Amino acid sequence: MSAANTIEDIIKLGLLVGQAIEAQGPQFDWKKFLASKEFQQIESDVSKLLTRVTDSEIDTAIATAKAKQDELSKGFNSLADMPLEKLTQWADLSKAIIALSQKRVQAAKNANFFQWIVDNVLPVLLQVGKEVIKLLL
Repeated sequence: MSAANTIEDIIKLGLLVGQAIEAQGPQFDWKKFLASKEFQQIESDVSKLLTRVTDSEIDTAIATAKAKQDELSKGFNSLADMPLEKLTQWADLSKAIIALSQKRVQAAKNANFFQWIVDNVLPVLLQVGKEVIKLLL
C-alpha cells in the first residue's frame, strides 16, 4: 500500500472512532468503549482499516515522507533558502512525521492505539493530511 493510502486510512480510522466516542459522554473510558454498542457498530470497518494500518505501513509512510522532505530541500543550503511554497510543504510533511513518529503503542484494536490515533494523530492529519497525501502520491 502507498504511504498516501496509509495516511488516508489513519484519518478514516480516527474519524470513525472519534465519532463513535462522542456518544459515550463526559465519563468516557476507552476500555469501556471497546465493549460498547457504539464500538460494535463500527467494529467491522475498524477491523478492515486495521488490516491496512499496520506498524510496517506506518513506518513506510514515515520513511516516504522523510524522502519527500529530502527531495523538496534538495539544492537549498538551508530551510531559509527554500521558496515559501516548498517550505510550507516541507513543514506539513514534518508535522505528519512527528505525529506518526510519536507512536508508542502497537497498531492493534485496543484502547491505547485508538487513543493515540484520536488524541494525537488525527488533529495533525486533519490539518495537513490533504497536502501531505498530494505530496506522497
